Amino acid sequence: MKLKHGTKTFDAVSLGQNIVVLTAGFVYVGNVFEAEDYIFVTDASNIRRSGTTRGFGELRTGPTKQTVLDPCGMLVVPKSQVLHYIPCVGFVA
Repeated sequence: MKLKHGTKTFDAVSLGQNIVVLTAGFVYVGNVFEAEDYIFVTDASNIRRSGTTRGFGELRTGPTKQTVLDPCGMLVVPKSQVLHYIPCVGFVA
């Protein structure tokens, strides 16, 4: 898939829907693509409140009733800022 960031177009590889844990405690969910030194998260939402009692792994099958998401469109992040991914389903169509 081709994705654009600024004036550059990237050939990106899909990693599917994931929860993305970044440095400084930021956590997002969406469709993840890798391209060169970046990840792109499309249909992204910030997970403001997980609403879980056993950690983010509980969100693998979608949000709980207590989960609070803040939609933010597309997120572009240097790969160096990614701590880990949690594959998931049920957040975006």
